[in-house]
Amino acid sequence: MDKRDILKNVYEDFFGVDKIARENEKLSEDITKLTNKNIEEIDIPEIELNHNIVEKQSEYDKNKFMEDILVRIENLCIEENSKSLLKKIIEYMRKYSENIEKTYISFDMCLYTNNIETEKEIISILEDSGSYFNYIKQGQAAIYSMYDVEKIEDLENIYNEQNNMAILKDFEGFNSKEQEFKTRFLHKLDEYINKLSKDILTILVYKNEEQIKQVFEINNEIKDKFSDFKIIGTTPDVQDVYQDVLNRVKNGMELDDDMQVKLLDYISVTYPNNSLAYPKYRDNLCESILFNKKIPEYEKEKTMEEIFAELNELVGLEKVKQMLKDLVNLIELKKKTEDDLKIKNINLHMVFLGNPGTGKTTVARIVAEILYNLKYIKQNKLIEVSSKDLVAEYVGQTAPKTMAVIEKAMGGVLFVDEAYSLASRQWWGKFLQ
Repeated sequence: MDKRDILKNVYEDFFGVDKIARENEKLSEDITKLTNKNIEEIDIPEIELNHNIVEKQSEYDKNKFMEDILVRIENLCIEENSKSLLKKIIEYMRKYSENIEKTYISFDMCLYTNNIETEKEIISILEDSGSYFNYIKQGQAAIYSMYDVEKIEDLENIYNEQNNMAILKDFEGFNSKEQEFKTRFLHKLDEYINKLSKDILTILVYKNEEQIKQVFEINNEIKDKFSDFKIIGTTPDVQDVYQDVLNRVKNGMELDDDMQVKLLDYISVTYPNNSLAYPKYRDNLCESILFNKKIPEYEKEKTMEEIFAELNELVGLEKVKQMLKDLVNLIELKKKTEDDLKIKNINLHMVFLGNPGTGKTTVARIVAEILYNLKYIKQNKLIEVSSKDLVAEYVGQTAPKTMAVIEKAMGGVLFVDEAYSLASRQWWGKFLQ
């Protein structure tokens, strides 16, 4: 059979074009026989479109869209006040599109969250709603990490005509840059926001309020622009985390009653003290369960007696042992007196001197356990790094790299091995202030 015949049959079967043409031709011949007129001579009544039905259908579509958006907002991990604010913003966009509201408001906002899923969903909700109600122009959301912004000119890529939203995040990377750069960058950012307030919606994403305070201290004009619209994220509670993990794991394996109890116990102990953002914690736990086919074990908190028993097993180090005992007594005294005694804040920065193999890392780990047991730090973790983990190959990259390590160690203890190789003793003195 000719290939063209095969393709012809395929097109006929798939599109039905030839078949429809043949049927129309036969229908035309039948009409001509019945009426003795050509098809062109016959008056065919026009169908008049009912605009009221169309308008009602359009109103129905808007209501359905709003219902879906409100459900998405309710499922967000954000405070109730933030949910109400977000709903009001979307409702205002709709009223503006219907000429009920006459004033255009640029909803430039601050978003406080370290949950990437919450961040993406809020951006999606704003983009979907803004586009649907023609409140923002058609385009795309430009998401930029402040670690990657090296030049003031980078703002041109963020605020270009192809984008309808500008999302700036990872401000720990921004705060690590030189003061002159930060001042000039925020000044230029302020110019772009003023110039393009009706074209591009700006969202600043922060992990916590401390980050934004550092930015606002540099430029108060930026503070005023973002003071009205704040979306504050929340973290799921233990029961929500348990249910989420349980539902995801059940797709890959069955958990009996004992495993479910053990899972809840594991989450109750590890989740409140975990330093990871919730999605990362959840995904890591699910992967561990599905791969090992069991609930992971967690390290139970040691008593102070058990910690010092481990310390006393180390040979020598009498001064170190006594110093740590004195430190524990001082912290406990400060806690018990609830600051009735005017004891100065305790500086816990330490320098460990000794040759390799003398127990510096072991003592550092014990210090972390002591401070965690005393609830002086939030997590029982020791982040150990060396000079190569802090110093970059090129000028300007060391500060962000160091800041990333510090962020990872937040809530625990940072142990820098071979610190003497990084810089002078004066540099470390300045760093530890």
